[in-house]
Amino acid sequence: MASVDTRRTGWALQWRLGGSRTGARQTLTFSTIGADDPDSVYELMTVAKRLVESRGHDMTRDQLEAAVLGDPTQPVGTPTFSAWATAWIEKRRMAGDAQSDTLDDYERILKKWAVPYLGAKLLHEITHDTVEEWSAWMRTRRHRGEPLSVNSRKTTRTILHTCLGAAVPKWIPANPAAQPSGARRRNGPDDDGEPFEPIFLTSDEVKLILRHCPPPIRDLVFTAVHTGLRLGELLVLRRKDVELAGDDPHIQVSRALKRDRTVGRPKSRRSRRLVTISPGLCRVLAARLKNLKPDDLVFPAARGGMMWEAGLRSRYWLPAVAAAQRCAEHPPPLPEKAATGPRRRWRLDEVSTCACTTRLHRVPRFHDLRHTHASMCIEEGWSAKRIQERLGHATYAMTMDRYGHLRHGGDSERLGKFDEALGSLG
Repeated sequence: MASVDTRRTGWALQWRLGGSRTGARQTLTFSTIGADDPDSVYELMTVAKRLVESRGHDMTRDQLEAAVLGDPTQPVGTPTFSAWATAWIEKRRMAGDAQSDTLDDYERILKKWAVPYLGAKLLHEITHDTVEEWSAWMRTRRHRGEPLSVNSRKTTRTILHTCLGAAVPKWIPANPAAQPSGARRRNGPDDDGEPFEPIFLTSDEVKLILRHCPPPIRDLVFTAVHTGLRLGELLVLRRKDVELAGDDPHIQVSRALKRDRTVGRPKSRRSRRLVTISPGLCRVLAARLKNLKPDDLVFPAARGGMMWEAGLRSRYWLPAVAAAQRCAEHPPPLPEKAATGPRRRWRLDEVSTCACTTRLHRVPRFHDLRHTHASMCIEEGWSAKRIQERLGHATYAMTMDRYGHLRHGGDSERLGKFDEALGSLG
C-alpha cells in the first residue's frame, strides 16, 4: 500500500513502483504553503493515494502528478478530470472568450470543489451517477465553518457542466452533468428544495438602513438602491461617468472592479450601459461632484483611493445593518465590562429580539439593494425588458428567472375584465 508521511508543511505520498519491495521508490509531495485551504490539499492527497492504489502502484511520480494535479502536457489516452479541467481553462484563456478574472474564478472553484472528488477519474469513468454522488458529497462540504451555500453549489455544478460539456464528443459521448432526457427539472443544485432567496427590502427598511449608515457609505447606499448598480460598478465610478445636465441625467457604466482588485470592463456587453437617474439622486450626486476632476472617484475611500468590497462590507455595511436591527426601546443586553478599559461594543450578532416595527428584522446583503431596485421598478410597472437593460443582465431570461415571480399579483382584477368583456353564463 501507499503510505503517507506527515510533514510540517504538508504531506508526502510514498509508494514503490509496481507494488513490489524492489520497485523504485516514488514520492509526491503535497504542500500547504500558500494554500487557502489546507483541508483541500489533504483531500487531494487522499485522492492521489486511492488512484495509485487502484492502479496497483504501477504509476510513476510524474504520471500521478499529471493525473491528479492536472499537468496537461502529460496525459496518456483519455485524460483525468483534473488534467482536462486545467487544459480547458488554458484553452479558454488562449481563445480569449472570457475575461481573465472569470477564468480565475472557474479555476479556483474547480480545484477547490470538483478536483478533490473527481480529479483522479478518467473522463469516461465519470457517469451521471458519479456526478450525483459528487453532488451529495458537496452537501457535506463546509466553508469557513459554515455549510456550503446552495448558491455556491449551484455555481460549481454549472461550471462543472460547462467543463465536461467541452469534452464532448472528443473524449466522452455525452455530458454526464446534464439532466437525462425527460428528467424532472431540478429546483436547486441538488434538488433539495432550497432555492436561492434574494431579499427585497421595503421602502421603510431602506430608510432604516440609510439612517444607520455612516457618512462614508450613506450616499453610496442611496445611489445603489436608486440605480441597481453592482457594488463593483459603483466603487470605480468616476466624475466623468455621471451626467447631471440636460433632460436625461444618467450614469455611464463602462468599468467594474474585478475580484483580483483590478479595474476592467463590466462582465458582459449588456453590462456596459446608460442608467438614468432620478431628481433626488441628482441632488445627492451634485453635492458629491463639486470640485472633482473628471477622473476622480465619486465614492472614494475615507483617506482617498478606492474602497474595497470586503472592507466596505465588514467595516461599514454589516455594522449599519446590525445597528438597524437594534431597537431603541428594547436594545440587546450591554456587553460585560472588563476589569480595566472601556466596555466593548456590541458584536454584529448582538441585536434586539423584539417584534417592534421600528427596527430591521432581516439581514440583507449589499447586493440585495440591487434586487430591491428591481422590485421597485416592477411595482412602478416597468417591463422586464426595460429592467434587463437597466440592470445590465446578459439575457432577458435571466431577468425573468430572478424577478418574474414579482410580476404576479392583481390577477383577480385583470380576470374580472374578462367577465366584463365576455359576460357570464347566468
